[in-house]
Parts: sequence; structure tokens; C-alpha cells
Amino acid sequence: MTTLGTDEWAGMDMSVRRGNDHDPSWFSGLTNLEDHYDMIIVGAGISGCVFAERGSKELGLRSLIIDKRDHIGGNCYDFINKHGFRVSQYGVHLFHTKFDRVWKYVNEFSEWMAYEHRVKGKVDVGEGYKIVPIPPSQETVNTLFHANVHTETEMEAWLNERRSVNENPANGEESALTRAGKERTYYRLSQIQRLITGPL
Repeated sequence: MTTLGTDEWAGMDMSVRRGNDHDPSWFSGLTNLEDHYDMIIVGAGISGCVFAERGSKELGLRSLIIDKRDHIGGNCYDFINKHGFRVSQYGVHLFHTKFDRVWKYVNEFSEWMAYEHRVKGKVDVGEGYKIVPIPPSQETVNTLFHANVHTETEMEAWLNERRSVNENPANGEESALTRAGKERTYYRLSQIQRLITGPL
């Protein structure tokens, strides 16, 4: 239990934040505007900031970024509070990419902390609850269905025995059955995965 007062909670009281200690002209409102901008960007989140930076660096364009909030970074905004802790204003965000050029680009602007994200689901399959990885994996199949799957080839064979064949699925459920098969629990975990990250 914490003993911090409400005025000390990061993000609740603007006096706690030091994240906007920048050039005041960054947050000028509608005063002191230039007569001409090459781009007007609505939203100072990640996309808006990248558009402005790329336009400036690659094409020499001058941008006006408009945002209703008093900071840049959108929902990924964080700051160091008066106790010296980094606080994510809107909750922690995870960044991942499979592209080296993207990773190189984002490292031009900030240091990154390594983090390995693991999601587990608590599932009852009639034998009591079991904790399994999400997205579904070989471990999920072995834990829930007592399968003996240890390679990608074995996993593919296990799924193929359960998948329905449907060249033209009419809806999301039919499409998922062609990928995840008819095992009810595995299918539902696959549906959860689709909600989290998109199609398998």
C-alpha cells in the first residue's frame, strides 16, 4: 500500500510532470504562427511526428502539427516525475518490429529498454484450469490436448487433422476454422489472438 498523496500521483497533477520542459514555441497555440506551412498535420502522436520529421529531413518541408493535448507522443507519451520515475501517462506501450530499418530509425531518437512480453491464458478444458501461452503454440497444444508436438512439422500436421477445408470462407468464424481447426479451446484461443494482433 502506498502513502503518496493524490497530488503526487504522476499524471494527475501537472506540477508533477517535467516532460514538457521544451522550447515554449512548440506549444504556441494559435499565436505566432507562420504565414505558410508545407504540411498541416493533425495529431502529434507517433504517426504525426514521423510524418513531420520525415517531411523535414527528406524533403525540407515545414510542418505545423496540431494536437488537443499539451504534449507530443500521443498515447505513448511518458515523462520523469518529481520522484525520478519514468511514468507512462496513458499506460505502458510495447514497441515491436520485424524490420531492421524501422528499429534503426527509432533508435535515432531514444534509448530503448529490452522487454520480453508473454501473455498467458487461464483455460478450463474439463480437467481444471491450466495456464497456457497466447498466442497458441506447441506448448498450448501439448498442455491442453496431451499432444506430443515438438516441431513445426508436427504442429502443422496436428492442425491439418483438425482444420476444415473451405476455399471461400463466408465469415470470420469459417476463416478461423480453416486456420485453427475445430478443437473448441484451441479455436477460441486463436480467436483471442486474432482480436489482439490480427489474423494468424
